[in-house]
Amino acid sequence: MNAGPYLGRGRKDTAKMNTLGKRLQHYREQVCTAAEMAARLGVTPAQYRAWEEDHEDIPLRYASAAAGLLGIAINALLFQQDPTS
Repeated sequence: MNAGPYLGRGRKDTAKMNTLGKRLQHYREQVCTAAEMAARLGVTPAQYRAWEEDHEDIPLRYASAAAGLLGIAINALLFQQDPTS
């Protein structure tokens, strides 16, 4: 699958949610299950878990879609910023 730019493993922050996968999991847990999010994104639960567990980089188009489904700004997911900005 060629989904364009990839984001995830190389982005480290010092706070609690220091990886893209951890931020994805944090925000997703407030809204739905991992299986539900996978279905909404059109990917397998195993693929989605790999993103949350930082085993694979999430393609930008899926990161953007996930942020939209979670009702947060893409910057909150990618850069650990205020979820409403």
